[in-house]
Amino acid sequence: MNKLNHLTVFIAYSHDDELHKKQALKLSNQLRTDGINCTIDQYVTDPIEGWPRWMINNIRNSDHVLLICTKKYYKKVFDDNAGKGAKWESQLIYGELYQKIEGTKKFKPIIFRDEDSQWIPEILDQKTHYQFPRDYEKLYRELTDQPIIKKPKLGSLKEFDDKQDKIEPKAAVSDGLPKNIDENDYQFFLELSSDFQPPDKKETVISNLLQIKNFPQTFYLADTNIRSLNHLWKELEKINSKSSQVFLLKDKKIYSFNDLRDTPWDKLCDPGTCDRIYTNNWLFGENSDNRNKLFELFYLALKEQLYTNYRIKYDAYLDLYYFNSIPNKDERIIKYNSLKGKDTPVTVVNKLKEKDGQKYLRHHAFETKFIKYIDKFFLEINPTYYFSIDGKKTDKFHEDKLKKIKEIDKHVAVRNQLLLWEDVLNRTVIKKEKDFFSFGNLNRYKTNKGIVDKIWRKTKPKSNIPSEQIDIFSP
Repeated sequence: MNKLNHLTVFIAYSHDDELHKKQALKLSNQLRTDGINCTIDQYVTDPIEGWPRWMINNIRNSDHVLLICTKKYYKKVFDDNAGKGAKWESQLIYGELYQKIEGTKKFKPIIFRDEDSQWIPEILDQKTHYQFPRDYEKLYRELTDQPIIKKPKLGSLKEFDDKQDKIEPKAAVSDGLPKNIDENDYQFFLELSSDFQPPDKKETVISNLLQIKNFPQTFYLADTNIRSLNHLWKELEKINSKSSQVFLLKDKKIYSFNDLRDTPWDKLCDPGTCDRIYTNNWLFGENSDNRNKLFELFYLALKEQLYTNYRIKYDAYLDLYYFNSIPNKDERIIKYNSLKGKDTPVTVVNKLKEKDGQKYLRHHAFETKFIKYIDKFFLEINPTYYFSIDGKKTDKFHEDKLKKIKEIDKHVAVRNQLLLWEDVLNRTVIKKEKDFFSFGNLNRYKTNKGIVDKIWRKTKPKSNIPSEQIDIFSP
């Protein structure tokens, strides 16, 4: 690794704003801390040769040049209408690319926000780009030629005898069960040999992880003298604010997606201490406390978005989201894109009745949590139900009712509920510009092996659940 001591990297970027300059400096400092001789203009006050020659020398003499791609940088350097003073930089970069062998690895596009990928110069848009800080390790490995998987040394060819090994036939399997085992005997799982193979059965496996495609790229924090949420809510009521109510009050600071320098927040905090933070710095950074604060803010944003767009309420005690009932209506029906096709109706809130005549409501619901996996961000969807007396007050027998219906639900019901939530969360709404999140689709995987579902069920549960609750989603 001694060769790293001579590895040189130069960062080329535009001074978009103070936050952008800080982020570029942070990247350079991190590379230097990790042993790479990185240079950025912020280390220099007034180069003797002048800024243009200083820039040319660094671009030409560095092993790698990191181009921080933003709209401003693109317009300044690569746009056809760029000024004469900036043209030399783009000509130098293009010249280096064309003079080197095709596919030169010297220039690497870097973005700080996913949305800036559209401003990667055309000549580089086929190359891998890196989002900092999320892809820092990947970038570092590329710069230092340390791939995650190293190619093993090439061995010598093997020679085989002409004879072929005999293949012993496996025990016959029919519909997933050995022939001598009763399908109603649940204990057969304990007696299966290690040679048991799942039957040939084409299935589609659906993940319950919904990828979050877009989320707020920045947020704000500022010092405040307010010490309680009640006090903060009262101040907002006095001002009669109509801005988003998504904020945190922690550590004598306000955290919000609202610009805290604007009205009414400038009256509730010290705008002079306001700092704008790139969300990815906290989301993919190593500080778990910062990430947890950001997740708290995300949960508040999700709560507001779901209620504003879909009338989906949040129950803090049970920690779940559920379809709200419609006033003076016994049920709420929506249509969704099921495996049967578009506009499949489903009753998401239904009024049911016990044998003793006691009425209650069953709501479709889901439990969720945000998950960061490598360089992606997901919302985990776990379908469930919520039982209430009147749409507002939780049924005191909620847990008992939930347990019974879970015993009856088959995998088809769970799958269709997943599809329901996928469709609902992906719907286009009128006030989309106010949405905090936009979502992708659940991942689907095709498999040629499967499990016969009936073998997983011991016996048919005896239940006094009203018939309306059974088979809520038909296969």
